[in-house]
Amino acid sequence: MKKKHKWLGIAIGISIVSVLIVYFFSFLLISPGHVIIQMDGDAVKNYFTFLYHIAYEKGIWFGGMNYPYGENVVFTDNQPFLSIPLSYLNSFLHLSFENMLAIMHLFIVFCNVVAIIYTYKILNWFQVKFPFSIIFACSIIMLSPQVFGIIGHFALCYSCVIPMIFYWSIMYHYGHEKKYPIYIFLIGIVFVFFHPYFMAMLLLWVLFYSIGYFLVIRSSVKNKIIHILPLVCSIVTIFILFKVFLISTDPVKDRPTYPWGFLDACTNFSEVFTSTYSPFWQLFKNKSFYPEINSGGEGNVYLGIVSIVMIILSFFIAAQKIIKKQTDGIISEKYFSAIWLFIAFAALAIAMGYPFKLNMRLLNYLSVLKQFRSLGRFSWMFYYIMTIYAAVVINYIYSKLFFANKQFLAYAFVLLVTILWGTEVIGYANFVRGKESEGVKNYRTFFSKDEKNWNQYLAENHYNSDNFQALLLLPFFHVGTEKIWVNDNSSDWLLTFGLKAAIQLHLPVIDVMMSRSSWSQAMKQVRLVAGPLSDKPILSIKNRKPFLLLYHKSSILDPDTKYLLSSADYIGEHLNFCVYACYPDRIAANDKRYIDSIETKCKNLLSRDTCLNCTTDYYVEHFDKGGAKEILYGTGAAKPKIDYDSTFLTFNIKPLSDSSDYEFSVWVLLNSIDFSSPFFELNLLDSTGKLIKMETIKSTGSVDNYKMWFRVSKYFNLPVSCRKISCKVIDWGYLSMDELLLRPANSVIISKSDDDTTMINNHRINSKE
Repeated sequence: MKKKHKWLGIAIGISIVSVLIVYFFSFLLISPGHVIIQMDGDAVKNYFTFLYHIAYEKGIWFGGMNYPYGENVVFTDNQPFLSIPLSYLNSFLHLSFENMLAIMHLFIVFCNVVAIIYTYKILNWFQVKFPFSIIFACSIIMLSPQVFGIIGHFALCYSCVIPMIFYWSIMYHYGHEKKYPIYIFLIGIVFVFFHPYFMAMLLLWVLFYSIGYFLVIRSSVKNKIIHILPLVCSIVTIFILFKVFLISTDPVKDRPTYPWGFLDACTNFSEVFTSTYSPFWQLFKNKSFYPEINSGGEGNVYLGIVSIVMIILSFFIAAQKIIKKQTDGIISEKYFSAIWLFIAFAALAIAMGYPFKLNMRLLNYLSVLKQFRSLGRFSWMFYYIMTIYAAVVINYIYSKLFFANKQFLAYAFVLLVTILWGTEVIGYANFVRGKESEGVKNYRTFFSKDEKNWNQYLAENHYNSDNFQALLLLPFFHVGTEKIWVNDNSSDWLLTFGLKAAIQLHLPVIDVMMSRSSWSQAMKQVRLVAGPLSDKPILSIKNRKPFLLLYHKSSILDPDTKYLLSSADYIGEHLNFCVYACYPDRIAANDKRYIDSIETKCKNLLSRDTCLNCTTDYYVEHFDKGGAKEILYGTGAAKPKIDYDSTFLTFNIKPLSDSSDYEFSVWVLLNSIDFSSPFFELNLLDSTGKLIKMETIKSTGSVDNYKMWFRVSKYFNLPVSCRKISCKVIDWGYLSMDELLLRPANSVIISKSDDDTTMINNHRINSKE
């Protein structure tokens, strides 16, 4: 009879899970290969790196972006554990793009099912009664903050990892069987090749478990060490193997190790207690008495109304038990160990950044965390533990009511919490299901199902993809080194349509949007759009085919970027893009011709600043008496500004006959340790000193450089009413400043030093490394 009930329970459980999964991920199950869930930003980049690698490449090196260098797959977010094997299998399976999309989407759904199973197993171990355990397990997983990974960070939306680690930790905690640390090792070594964040989460889990075990368990130090040693060995082995893999497969040695945003993407309290996707919190949205409602950021860890109430209630129950000196509380070593709560709140503290905000020296002991920009994601451990704890509390209250002969009240209580939890799940499900029509449309757009594709367009114009070596998108963007963020705010739409062309044409992209990219490679890449006065290493590659150059008709190109069009043949327009064949040899020849013509004029110049074609004011500052040790040009450079008011130059402008285009540029020396870099503010003032407008110039947008010197520059329009300009530097970690120039955009400013070193328009001439 018991066996019959067991199978009946399994059947009911499978039915519940199936219905909820189908409702939640209907469009991924019905049409998994004909959906692009999101088609901008990280989402389209992650789709592209996954599809391009499987379709056109093999192995661990990705060549679809950052041409001609490419990138190690680990730093592309293309889920190497899937993409690498599929890249080899594709040789004889001949997978279509639809097949590849279906594999990825269905694997996401599969991992959510596994997450539900392991959450159910945890709840079952904590004696949460069936079918409550399966309903609560589904609710916990479907309200998981990892759900939001489905709109872009696909490698992070595998919600099975933490429940599996939690379950195996429980089994090892009470059973001491050595197989469970092995299981943790295996799941870690698999999912580190989906995303390294999972390895960091494993590290913190084992670290906090070990500390909690020492604090809570009464045993000898020797026994405690013996107990935690297998877990420590498992995570250390993962780190070693992953490090060996990177050392043996990655030739790049100058990746950033301390990215921007380490303490800027932390979890805050509104992300714990509120969610705009919850039907309940939508009632309070835009209400003045609670203006901050979490909309699903990097630190999102919304627990749900039910979990929040149950957790608060449990602490009152625990306090009552302590006062009455009762030992049958929820938090006990025999029931829900305090160790799990310690892991949860320690992870939340890390996610909120509190240890580092209080003492940054802690990074010396947890320096590996510096490589993970979004600390808020570590709050996921807090989410799973605390929502499971909330389910245990519900079961505890239900049992107390039931065995106190208050069955009706017990059933009513469980029914209420199930309805409340389910309502929020429906809110999240509607968010995911809302991507259905959008996802199908994105798919058809990305693969040009309802329009002329890029191969057809080129054929009509007597070209094919083999005529080109790579795709160049303008305005040029490069995101990924932390020091350089060229056009990071305007790259989303360009990235979307550029990668659409790249995947259809099987052409690698020169532009970059990845993570932890090589500094030296990036510094070479960006010089392609620095104008005729900067050397361009990319032009030295052996391939002499032209670049397929695309820029949107609505784009406004600065003069240095627009200069590339003089070396290109116009092909036509397609999908609102201007299409060119841009020839490397022509660029090199035009650069040489331009520099030679100016250097001819330089020969007879004295050691001074000379302006050619100047009809309005220009301003040069060499900082020769600045006192800095590191110098770019001349006899001196300026030390970093450390004053609160960091205005360091003010100069007058003679009346203009009309508004004019100007360029501002200055060189700054940056460190080679972290992301820090300054930005400048130009305050344009009228004759009364009133601010007309302010121009912000970021060093992260630099496209010319020399060693660790970066030329910070911007073209802007100078109003006719401007009479004075004040220049302010916002110090964010520069070491030295040299060579400031404000010039009319159509002029040529030649600076020649006593040793005949020459700078033209504030560019170093012949600055090849």
